[in-house]
Amino acid sequence: MEAAIYLSLGTMVVLISVLILALRYVMIITSVKEKMSVRNAFSILCISQLASFLSPFKLSNFVARPVITKAVSQIKIKKAFMVSAFEQVFDIAWQLILVIALLVLLGERSIVNNMQLEIVLVAVLLIFSVFFVKKYKTFIRFMWRIKPYMPKRLKKYGKKMGLGKKEVEKTLKQSLQNMLNWKLIFQVSVPTASIIILMPVVIQLCGLSFATPLSYIAAFFIYWIPQIIGKFSGIPAGFVAKDLSMVGILVFLGHDVVVAGQILLFYRLATMLPYIILGSILSVYYTKIGLRKK
Repeated sequence: MEAAIYLSLGTMVVLISVLILALRYVMIITSVKEKMSVRNAFSILCISQLASFLSPFKLSNFVARPVITKAVSQIKIKKAFMVSAFEQVFDIAWQLILVIALLVLLGERSIVNNMQLEIVLVAVLLIFSVFFVKKYKTFIRFMWRIKPYMPKRLKKYGKKMGLGKKEVEKTLKQSLQNMLNWKLIFQVSVPTASIIILMPVVIQLCGLSFATPLSYIAAFFIYWIPQIIGKFSGIPAGFVAKDLSMVGILVFLGHDVVVAGQILLFYRLATMLPYIILGSILSVYYTKIGLRKK
């Protein structure tokens, strides 16, 4: 019974985080001179996250979110792509900063426990970030190579909207230029910081489900290191990479491997169920609305 209560509380924390991210999405949308309600932004995030769970490629979310944004709010597809590109680059940037800070704070007790390997890891992440910003055309070419493996419906919609290779390249370039907008960066940093502070609470609640209290600091490392590893793994929802690293950190901190697996299971349920349930319901809802308009 207690486990179910803690799981429900964890799910509520996740829903609050989605609401905060929806507010951030509205801020970015406003920066390109478009309007969107928080309700629509919330729906877009739920549906696009569900789509990323179902897609074999992490990069498909970069394409799916703009398409879903267009379908839900009727915002121009070019601007939706600009917003998506800005969001992706911004998240990569702050996660790089965070992972560097975590590695420094872990010091001699780091999970990697090898300073040379830590330096290599940070260097690889920095190179990836710089490469993405400077060589975005290569990134687009890669996306076009994996295009045949994307869902047919998504490809058909992209073709219908006139999303050619040159058009995407131009939109991404404009979005990267927007990264120099310090006012926008400051605005979106506030909700982002709130997410960084809030999400480790989910791990604490998952721990309490199995009578395993975790300090906030421990939960912070347990949540964010696997989260960032999963982000850069390129695997949808960070499966395997995130799971193994989370269990590894819990075991490293002295917890039994069985308990670590249980905490991981509840973490997955708490963080995925809201998107699966709400994403499915909202997908059906907006599909029916689209059919009525036709």
